[in-house]
Amino acid sequence: MFLARFVGLGSLIILILLQLAPAIEAAPELELSAPACNEIIQELMPCVGFVKKGGSSAPTGACCSGVKDLSNIAETDSDRQAICHCIKKVLPAVGDRYDPSRIPLLPKKCSVSIKFPPLDSKTDCTKYVL
Repeated sequence: MFLARFVGLGSLIILILLQLAPAIEAAPELELSAPACNEIIQELMPCVGFVKKGGSSAPTGACCSGVKDLSNIAETDSDRQAICHCIKKVLPAVGDRYDPSRIPLLPKKCSVSIKFPPLDSKTDCTKYVL
């Protein structure tokens, strides 16, 4: 009796999976969203002292930790472009006190493989790909 129920349940599960197979195959791959701007800002906030004109000669440990975290989540061109757009959007808050040429130095100084372009109001983030 137990075996008959077990076999019946197994058959039911197989039947359900066979019914769902075409829908599963046809489903588009899940697309993860780009990193949120508030998360990007939080990760890079400790870097302001380094990117300012006349700033510190090396980024802080907290800054490098944030750059590494961004490197880990910047898996696609879309992710990197979102990071670029976000940084570009918040730079006016720093004003003219930042040096765009110091932004690309962050990954190198932090020993991270991600690349940042020099960012200013004219930067085209859609060209920011690796």
